[in-house]
Amino acid sequence: MMKTRTQNTHSYGFEGSVSVTKCDGTLGGSFSLSGCTEVICTVPNAALGYDLNVNSTTVSKANFDVDVTCAENFHNRALASCEVNGEDIVLTGCDPDTCVLPVNETAYNFDSSVVTSLEVHDFDVQNVVCSLGHSGQVTVSPCTAHGGNALVSGCQEISCSVPTETTGYDLSSFDSQVDDIRWTTFDVDSVECQSGYQGIVSVQRCSGTSGGAFSLSGCSEIQCTVPDEAPDSIDMTNIQVNSLAVPSFDVSGVSCSNDGYHGSVTVTPCSVDGEDISFSGCSAMECRLPQSAPLGIDLSDMTVVSLQVPTFHINGGGCSSHYKGSFEAVACSQHNGEVQFTGCDPMTCTEMQSVPVGYDISNMEVLSLSAPSLNVQGVTCVEVRIFISCSHRLDKFVIHNTFT
Repeated sequence: MMKTRTQNTHSYGFEGSVSVTKCDGTLGGSFSLSGCTEVICTVPNAALGYDLNVNSTTVSKANFDVDVTCAENFHNRALASCEVNGEDIVLTGCDPDTCVLPVNETAYNFDSSVVTSLEVHDFDVQNVVCSLGHSGQVTVSPCTAHGGNALVSGCQEISCSVPTETTGYDLSSFDSQVDDIRWTTFDVDSVECQSGYQGIVSVQRCSGTSGGAFSLSGCSEIQCTVPDEAPDSIDMTNIQVNSLAVPSFDVSGVSCSNDGYHGSVTVTPCSVDGEDISFSGCSAMECRLPQSAPLGIDLSDMTVVSLQVPTFHINGGGCSSHYKGSFEAVACSQHNGEVQFTGCDPMTCTEMQSVPVGYDISNMEVLSLSAPSLNVQGVTCVEVRIFISCSHRLDKFVIHNTFT
């Protein structure tokens, strides 16, 4: 009868329970072995992180001939072995290349980001946005080497533009090469209030998310007032006020006073808010003296105090001989006109009530009785004849005057 002995010893690459059967009891011969089977593994269709190259027809543990390397986006030393019969070969050693989020990318904001995977082979980072002061469409890409920063792009620093509506503000000194209009370092200090405006200029940078123009504030229109009383030289009777705001200032209807002033009025707006408007262009009319005194006027003791119409004053002067009346010096009615002297009228003579002896007025003709120009013609002297007579001889003679 044959006897069988079982053992667990087998060669590398095989497995099972060894059975040793003795030879034939009559014929002899060699004993036989059984129970060991070769360990043969399977090759996976896909092995994440590994590149495989099988060099034999079967993947047996005893004759294992598989080249393995870490696939792209994986690192370290790749190992492969056949361990369990009928199962996939065992792959170890390769780890995925993994990125980190950048910490010094000031143009990007990761606060609300959704990080699904930082491994390069299935990298997935969402909801990264541009930080304040930057704009654009963010793209987040995996790093180029294990442990490197994830790559971000798409955000550009916002630069503010110059506003198109700048009424009230003077930007003549603005220089984009000097003034900094970048959002993160914004610094514009060259703007002033425009002429006719007042205040302290405030320049605010544009939106930190959408950009646009920087904004201006602080300047307001200077508002003038009309004086309660007009200056002596100004007539505001017909003044028309359309606008007292300096930028749109419009005041008309003002003229020079009729009380001795002439010229063309200029109305000037104020330079400080709340101040009165001012007037210019009117000056006092100046009179001149006639080159010679008018008929009937005596200016020998005249003294001129002022020839300006508003303050016109002359002392002295009066009526000349053969003139009478109330002397008056009258200011001119237009600039550079002559002073008028009035009030002196010529004296008028009266005709004689009785004719003096010796005059014959039978042919008298009165042409003018005005004293300065008295003109009486046709008056003659009477012819005188002297007669000497006596009534008796030796009497005294008598002289007789006879007028003819």
